Amino acid sequence: MEHKTLTKQGYAVLKDKLTKTEITAIKKDCNVKPITFLKEFNTQDQSFNIYSESKRRYWLPKYYGIIKYGDPVANLIPHGNTINIDFKLNLKEHQKNPFNKTLEQLEKEEGGILSLPCGFGKCLGYNTPVMLYDGSVKMVQCITKDDVLIGDDSMPRKILSVCTGKEKLYKIKQAYGIDYIVNESHILTLKHKVHGIVDIALKDFLKETVNQSNYYSIKSPINYNFFFCTSSYAYLIGMYYALCEPIIEPIQMYSKGTQLIRNQFLAGIIDYTPEIKQEDCYGLIFENYEILETTKNVANSLGYGIKQEEYCLFIYSNTNIQVIKKEKKISTKHLDSNIIVEELCVGDYYGFTIDGNRRFLLGDCTVTHNTALAIKLICTLKRKAIVVVHKEFLMEQWKESIQKFTDARVGIIQQNKLELDADICIGMIHSLCLKDYPQGTFDSFGTMVIDECHHLGSEMFSKVLMKIGTCYRLGLSATPTRRDGLHTVYNMHIGNIAHKEKRTGNNQVKIKILNLSSESEFYKTIYNGKMKNTSAMVTNITNCGQRNELLVKLLLQLNKLKRKVILLSSRREHLELLYTMIKEREKNEISVGFYYGNQGMGKKAYKEMLNVSSKCDIILATEQLAKEGLDIPDLDTLIMSTSISDLGALEQSIGRILRKFYNDSNYPLVYDIVDKNCGNFSKHGTKRKKFYKDENYNISITSINIDNGEEEINSENISDCVI
Repeated sequence: MEHKTLTKQGYAVLKDKLTKTEITAIKKDCNVKPITFLKEFNTQDQSFNIYSESKRRYWLPKYYGIIKYGDPVANLIPHGNTINIDFKLNLKEHQKNPFNKTLEQLEKEEGGILSLPCGFGKCLGYNTPVMLYDGSVKMVQCITKDDVLIGDDSMPRKILSVCTGKEKLYKIKQAYGIDYIVNESHILTLKHKVHGIVDIALKDFLKETVNQSNYYSIKSPINYNFFFCTSSYAYLIGMYYALCEPIIEPIQMYSKGTQLIRNQFLAGIIDYTPEIKQEDCYGLIFENYEILETTKNVANSLGYGIKQEEYCLFIYSNTNIQVIKKEKKISTKHLDSNIIVEELCVGDYYGFTIDGNRRFLLGDCTVTHNTALAIKLICTLKRKAIVVVHKEFLMEQWKESIQKFTDARVGIIQQNKLELDADICIGMIHSLCLKDYPQGTFDSFGTMVIDECHHLGSEMFSKVLMKIGTCYRLGLSATPTRRDGLHTVYNMHIGNIAHKEKRTGNNQVKIKILNLSSESEFYKTIYNGKMKNTSAMVTNITNCGQRNELLVKLLLQLNKLKRKVILLSSRREHLELLYTMIKEREKNEISVGFYYGNQGMGKKAYKEMLNVSSKCDIILATEQLAKEGLDIPDLDTLIMSTSISDLGALEQSIGRILRKFYNDSNYPLVYDIVDKNCGNFSKHGTKRKKFYKDENYNISITSINIDNGEEEINSENISDCVI
């Protein structure tokens, strides 16, 4: 191997070709140490090397080597296998610039970091499904004049024309059905209390003179006439299908049979699918996405109410489904429910006219930010890819996104699982760093995407950069600059920022700073030697009874205002204490859920907990889990109950409530709790306040003595303060 050769391990240089000065520079530049703000108290050496060496060579970070010694004389990095997969959707206008700039840098320099704010481009729905007469499902943007739809009377509907346009969009939310998006000129078909089934223009429905409580969404069972088979086997086929046992006959004979056959087929699936115990619906947990989709389509075709949360399906029935297992039986549900109309922003719609001049207009596709753009880049580069993640729920999100946006084969690399026969693999960084793989294991990969790449600043996680040396390298992070300065680690290996998008239009955000003071022992500043013991003080204030009473009062008041709230704390025990206090006051009137790390729960149980929690009125979450990957679009209010000093973590936390469209009457709201005269919490609060001002957020400040409840309001930009 020649001097200055690019390899999988890095930029290789021969030791005998280097001067003593150059060797000294390498050992200095490529030995990194986090910046600490308490150097006099930090006696432990936290430095680590980001290069490796043998008897004859140094392997340096790729871009450090190129900057220091110039372009390599040879490039031995494998290009990886060629893949040909299509990205199914079209990027929106505001997504094209980040995509093009990142692609340009990847093609030129083979590496870079894409930094987009949390919630970038998540205003509209996408891929609204439409059922065709043959029982298949097609996305609305793919509908043509040759398609035949199925009507509510199970008869065919011919398409007379198709159209597209741009108009204000609205989300129609159903209690027992899938939410969908329509344009402002849409005609709703609803059930009226007195007049039965009626057509009403959305504009008329939204008028103040209309009593919306008189209107209900409707679902009609479909009478298929495609397949005829004996109903006596339908239950057994459903059972075998749920258990993934081989079935000789086509499954469509049962999934699209008569209503009797479909009901018995569905009963077999329900009886032999793991469940989340519910009183008024069947809560089913699926591992196989195809079985989930089939079950959903069957239940929908029978007119039952359905709700889906990732791999969990909830089926509501107004009649008794003939399940056999006693523990599976539930009470029936009255499915008449009002709809909720949520205003979105102006966007594209797709529509068509059908027999009888009935128009059906729906929203178009919008894709998520970093994930979808990265998948689009993988498709464009046409190299087998590995996506590196650090959390299991991120692995699930990536898998679902890849399957949603492409037809790519997806493999998993985690612990003893090594599924390399795929177009895109998703690897858990812990396994990739700690496990020894045979030589050449990763040679088939040509592209590496590292989600939340700011974690690569740690000594352990940085090892993945020297183990998987692909041709193309892309880092994703909303906060690519680390407070401790260790962003230099991944900059040297991945490259510089290809594109960074700053959030715009944030002056809707309202910040309510609550300055709390107290003379109690809980607010006493604690020292560990000469250093303030922040950890002990956080534990103290989270155990303060008056403080927790105030937080519970705030949570309950926000709930009355119909806000979807997430409260962050750095102490799991604090969250559990608040949960108990809320339940003591409200019993079962308010739903409260947890979002924290998996400690001792099985994967299914943990996933079930997160799914259930995401639907709750109040979510109690740890800062660590909530700041990355949490995606609950309905959230509109954030309470930071313990101090956040890292501005990157602050930006990500606020991003959790910026994933929906807001109007003048419904704005994103942040409560920042600042514990005055206690440790460094006031200093942290001042730092956060400066961030809010830089972002042009509206700020109000209320000072509260929690010993006697006295308040003093000092508002900046807004005058109201809810407490």
